[in-house]
Parts: sequence; C-alpha cells; structure tokens
Amino acid sequence: MDRAALARLRLYAGYLLFAGTVIWGVWHAPPELWALDLPWLLLAAAMALLVFLLQALHVALFLRYHRLPPDWPCIALFTARKGLLNTILPAKSGTLVLLRTLTRRYPELRWHDYLRYMLLGVVVSLMVSLLAALGLVLDPLPFTLACLFVTAVLVLLSRLETAYLGCLPALALIATGLYLVILCSIWAVLRGLGHALDFPQASQLGITLNTLAQISITPGNLGARELLLGLVGRGLELPVSVGILAGAIFFTIRVLVFGLLLAATEWLVSRSGSGRTGPG
Repeated sequence: MDRAALARLRLYAGYLLFAGTVIWGVWHAPPELWALDLPWLLLAAAMALLVFLLQALHVALFLRYHRLPPDWPCIALFTARKGLLNTILPAKSGTLVLLRTLTRRYPELRWHDYLRYMLLGVVVSLMVSLLAALGLVLDPLPFTLACLFVTAVLVLLSRLETAYLGCLPALALIATGLYLVILCSIWAVLRGLGHALDFPQASQLGITLNTLAQISITPGNLGARELLLGLVGRGLELPVSVGILAGAIFFTIRVLVFGLLLAATEWLVSRSGSGRTGPG
C-alpha cells in the first residue's frame, strides 16, 4: 500500500472514529442536556476546548524537552485521538495505542519516553488534587505554607536533569490550569441544571473529576465517575441523581467537543497534506 492510500485510510479511520464517538455520545446523552441554559452549555463546551489546548501544550512541552520542533497538526491529532480513545479504553490505554503517532513523526523518540513523561504528569496532577483538598480543610496560613513548600520542592527537583524533572514547574502550571478548567466546567453544568454551588462546594466535585482523570477505573470512567459524583453531591445536599446527571452531561460534552476537534483536525491535515503533495 503506497503512502497516499495509507494516508486516505487513516483519514477515513479518523472520520469513522469521530462519527462513532459522536453517535455514541448523543445516544447516551441525558435528555436534560438539551434543556440546559445555552450560556452555561456554551461555557462548559468552552472549558472542554481549553482542556484540549492545555493537553496539547503538555505534548509540546515534552517535545521541547527533547529539543524537537513542535509539529502542531501532529500534536493536535495526537491530543484529539487520545482524548477520544481514553473515553472508551481503560487506564489511559488510548495514549499507549497512539504513541506510534509521535514516534512515526519523531523517530528520535522511543515509545517509553512519553510513557515516563505521562506518569510524571499524573503524579503532578494528583498533587494538585491533594493541594486543592487541603485547601478545603486547612486554615489559610497552613495552606499557604503547604503551597510554598510544594513549590520549593518542585523548583529544587526541576534543577535535576533526570527523568523530565526539569519540566516540573511547567507541568505544575498545566496541571493547575486543567484542574481549574474542570472545576469551571462542572460548575457551569450544575448552574445549567439550576443548582448554584459556591466555590468550596464545587471544588469537591472538581477534585473528584480531576483525580478520576488520572486514575481510570472503567473505560472513560463511565459509571465510576457518575457514582462518585452522586455520592459527593449527596454530601453537598444535592440529590444523588443530580451528581450522576452532572457527570453524564460533563462526559457527553467532552466527547462531542473532542469529536468535533478530531474531525476538524483530520480535515485540516488532509487539506494541508494534499497541498504539499500536489503539483507545483
């Protein structure tokens, strides 16, 4: 099979993945999703877009560490594809399946390079969740001291050019940004459902979602996410059904946004590829 035919096959496979994911997401979408107030729905969708951008920066930082030029179309494809596959495969298997996307574009990389980098990112993200949880139970002064201590440790470790430790400050910023975006997203969904929570209350749900984003129990954490959000919501005096519904809507919006981004990226890459290989 020549390169042109292989490229077309990958393009069709990308569109098939997009179509299947979108159909699956719409089929499982709660009816209340379409009754959400439009401004809150758009805000939640915008937060999903920000998640995509921050995850793309996460990949770009990995390439920068290896002193490789960022190929943004490749980064966008990798980010969108792994975001979708991780919703249907357990334990971040989608990332492992798609490592070939990076190693094919950058032969200098080995498949386990990104795996080690990804595991470091998971640890940093879990630390962000831990700090956010401490912020809910500690007084301002002890919490500030804890943040300063963690910052000092990250700065000291970043001076060690071993196992991507030099990326720690940037990884911490990206992980913090992802947590805040997830927090805003679930807050917007709950506001759209008619439940206004204050920041500490919404933070409990945000911490739950941010932690589940690092620890995959079921494919896409489907079921586990809704159950945990229902239990956490019950502690916030929300009906369990509201937490379950919010988790399902959060998941559906993410799948739809990443599906649209994948289709758009596949189309742009195919157009760009045609332009490079065409006559003249």
